[in-house]
Amino acid sequence: MWVHALEDEAHIARPGVGRRASFESSHLEVRMFAVGEGEAIVVVFPDRRTWLVDGGTTNSSRPNERLGQLLVAYLERRGLTLEACVPSHPHVDHAGALATILTSGSRALAPKVTVYRAGTAWTGTASWLASYRQAVTGPAIEEVVVSNTHLEVPIDVGVTAHLFSGEGAGAYTALFMQLRFKSARLLFTGDCHCDYEVKLLAAYGAADFRADMLKVTHHGSSSGTARRMLEAAKPAFAIASTAEDGGHRLEQDTLDRLLGTEGKRRVFETLVDGDIVARTDGVPYRGGNLYNVELVAPEFAADADLGVTVIPAAQIQRGRSDDPHCQ
Repeated sequence: MWVHALEDEAHIARPGVGRRASFESSHLEVRMFAVGEGEAIVVVFPDRRTWLVDGGTTNSSRPNERLGQLLVAYLERRGLTLEACVPSHPHVDHAGALATILTSGSRALAPKVTVYRAGTAWTGTASWLASYRQAVTGPAIEEVVVSNTHLEVPIDVGVTAHLFSGEGAGAYTALFMQLRFKSARLLFTGDCHCDYEVKLLAAYGAADFRADMLKVTHHGSSSGTARRMLEAAKPAFAIASTAEDGGHRLEQDTLDRLLGTEGKRRVFETLVDGDIVARTDGVPYRGGNLYNVELVAPEFAADADLGVTVIPAAQIQRGRSDDPHCQ
């Protein structure tokens, strides 16, 4: 599906043969894997350099270890080079697979892998946290703490990662990342609450929130994705990593905020759509940006440890709480 991304609007695009050819020759790719109760996103740059945004599933150690193995195998199969990880916050369903990946010794790992995380202490007695702390002490790993600040990381000509975080939200003190790929903007959020989003917006300004593509906060929980944040981001489309349970479900009030009163945004979720693959060449297109969005069968659906399912949207029992902080 070719998408013409404008502010708060996504329309079907019909690029010509020449534009499609140039698009295929050089583009950014984002793949949100369907991983059940968790989140794992691979960002592939045109030179096959790769960043991993989060990487975890469920609250158990075995599925997370297995996810790490599967992600390494995926990187190797595609000939990608993992040079950075961005775990948004210290929850196992977002970061439980990192230790397995970082200690794999895989040829897919860059000689030096950088891990960017927020300033919240990654401490505790859980085995996955102990494994993570041990993994990041390795000589081939550099851990960069982005503590209540804004950090710009140049990646290539015209390509920059803007990383920013706040404070005082405990384990929900999430690290946000806005990727600026030429003229395209993509915003990745972790698990946090609406008041935290609004505080970040006040601290760093709307420019860091502007996004053609928004990664939905906290799997679509009612307590995330504030209306004020959406007004600043103005996304054309949003993607959410979802499951059937109440902690990982795209709830109705969040979906209503995402769609907006005009209903011109598009929303995709892994529970319904499987793996979500979004690509952009970052070259302006008719006053906006051009994306290609594919909804494909889950890469890891056959693995029993992950318990990945895909169901029709009509079968989802969505809840709502209408959190006043989100309005």
